[in-house]
Amino acid sequence: MNAKRTGLPNPGELSPSARASMIARADELGPSTERETRLYARWEKFFARHEFVLSAIGLAWFWLSIAVWARWITLPDIPFVTDRLVLIWTVIYNVGWWGYLRPRIEKLKAEAQAAKDEMVKANG
Repeated sequence: MNAKRTGLPNPGELSPSARASMIARADELGPSTERETRLYARWEKFFARHEFVLSAIGLAWFWLSIAVWARWITLPDIPFVTDRLVLIWTVIYNVGWWGYLRPRIEKLKAEAQAAKDEMVKANG
């Protein structure tokens, strides 16, 4: 979407080899369910628009948790927010995003594009 507006490549876009490895990872998770396909169709524009931001949040959060754990920076005194808790939630976010959601989104994106291509061929 950004490439259309600015003429520049989308920094959140994956290379073909990275996309293939993400789709292979999604294949390991099993076939897409009807519910996942409907959910993706509903959120497709959001993910396309914000995939770079979601990935950047994960990366920034990861580095922040490393800095806190290594004692390069300290967290303010907020009840229930400890170094260990920040690390745990960082791991949960990154495993969820990079290990499940992002590969599944890439697979659903490829399936949606294949379905659009089929419709174009059929209407031909």
